[in-house]
Amino acid sequence: MDRPTPISGAVIVTRVSTGEQVRHGSSLENQLEICRVKAAAIGIPIIAEYEDAGISGGFLASRHGMMSAIADIQAGRADTLICATLDRFSRDVEHQLFIKKTIEFAGGRIVFCDMNFEDSPEGELNFVIQGGFKQYEKRAIRARTMRGKRTRAEQGQQPQRSRPPFGYHIITNAEVECHQYPESERGHYVIVEERAKIVRRIFSDYVDGRSTLPKIAKALNLEGVPTPGNGRLWQHATIRVILTNPAYKGEPVSGRQKCHTDEGRIGQPHKWTGRRITTPEVRLTIPDVIA
Repeated sequence: MDRPTPISGAVIVTRVSTGEQVRHGSSLENQLEICRVKAAAIGIPIIAEYEDAGISGGFLASRHGMMSAIADIQAGRADTLICATLDRFSRDVEHQLFIKKTIEFAGGRIVFCDMNFEDSPEGELNFVIQGGFKQYEKRAIRARTMRGKRTRAEQGQQPQRSRPPFGYHIITNAEVECHQYPESERGHYVIVEERAKIVRRIFSDYVDGRSTLPKIAKALNLEGVPTPGNGRLWQHATIRVILTNPAYKGEPVSGRQKCHTDEGRIGQPHKWTGRRITTPEVRLTIPDVIA
């Protein structure tokens, strides 16, 4: 079946991944205004405007705005995709090329507000080179962030403050700025006694050899003890994480997890909580050996 002839119209896609980009002038509103000006300058009507708010440029399937724009062009509802800049378009070389080939195969084109890639071998090369730089920038930012976290850990602070170990609260920047805690306590642990007594029990039962990990989890479940992540049940893997966490020896933790991206998990039910998964990122604990 032949594809319909695309109409002369544009779809706009904007994207931000963090609040930092808003402060640097890359907000969704700023991008949208720039793209609207570009559409007017090339004399093309805007068919639809999409946004990917709070989504990394390294993702694709979970970017509903971008996927909707591609679908419009494939269906012949538009023939031009407009993005403010290449890094708002994507920060992954493979994704950049996939989107470009998909749109061009459907008879469409991509227009950027800050640069022009000619329809020539030189233009294709420039697109790949510039795309590689955007991917490099993303990875370099992550590397700097990880170095900063390691430095804070070496200074006795916990860099990952949104996920405190079970039984602890980690003092945040906001709490220091609101004078709830002194500056010297930033990133330090505070014991939450109600949960800490559960941790002490887990260590005691395991060290004394009275229980295996599955038996400890079963006992906690039978007693209705709340889980660390507010899930339905304790799992022996959760007990293992607690027993191998250096935080319980008084050591700040950094680099014990690696982040894996799987966009296929979005919308799937979580195996423990049953709630629908909304993020493609999953943190995998680097395992320690425990008998």
